[in-house]
Formats: sequence, structure tokens, C-alpha cells
Amino acid sequence: MRSDEELVALCRQGDGRAWEALIRRHQDRILNLAYQFTGNREEARDLAQEIFVRLYRKLNQYQEDRTFRTWFNSLARNLCIDRYRQRKRDRVVVGTPVEEFPHLAARTEPVDRRVIKREQKEMIMQALDTLSDISREAIVARHSSLRFSYPWISDW
Repeated sequence: MRSDEELVALCRQGDGRAWEALIRRHQDRILNLAYQFTGNREEARDLAQEIFVRLYRKLNQYQEDRTFRTWFNSLARNLCIDRYRQRKRDRVVVGTPVEEFPHLAARTEPVDRRVIKREQKEMIMQALDTLSDISREAIVARHSSLRFSYPWISDW
């Protein structure tokens, strides 16, 4: 199996199969990211497609000294945030005071904060994977929210 960086090099040479492999490798993660920003499957598919189009156009800007996944995550996240901000600007302003709509109050944190938290969690998971089993279990035991990402940890 080729690395992302090898696939990018082949894509730059015009290898269509490498491009398809790159898409297959990242499509679920990108679709999930897009869905978290849109909350709608169809919009998420459109946004994911737009992300891959942007990736294709910017492949020549990728610098080999960076990890492809990190670079691509940044590109995808920025496009999602841009789309989110655009949708926010396009909303219609209602003249009714907010107090009259208590049932519409936000019950979740903003999408950009959720994305940042998810990225932080992903980095933590990668760091945990580098630790010995004993060290990893000690940290996971201390921070119970990590247990869900490591199903191999026995019930505490």
C-alpha cells in the first residue's frame, strides 16, 4: 500500500488511479467533516466534492516536508469554515426579539469549536498510540472521555 505522499507524487504525474486511491482513502473522513459543518447529507456530499476539487487544484502547492494528511485536513477544514461563514451571512434576519424563541436557543457549541476539539482529540489519539500499553492505560483511566476511542480497554 502506498503512502499518501507517494500517491500525491503519482497524481502530480497524471496518474488517475493514484487520484482515485487518494479519494477512497480519505472520502469517509472528509464526508464526516463536511456533515458536521452542514448537518445535512446532501450538502455534506456537495461540500466534500468541493473539498476534493480544491485538493486536486492545489496538489502542486503541497510541500513534501509536511504530512499530507495534516495539510489536507487544514485545507478541508478551512473550506468548511468558509462555507459555514457564508451560510451564516446568507441567513435572513428576523425582526422578532430572540426572547420570543427560547426553544431555538443553541444547545451545542459552535461547529468550529467542535472541529478544533475533534482535531485535538485526533492528535491525542495519535500520541497515545506511541505509548506503551501501561502508560496508555494509565492516561486513559485518568481521562475517561478517551475510553470510547479505545475499545480494547477493559471496563473499569
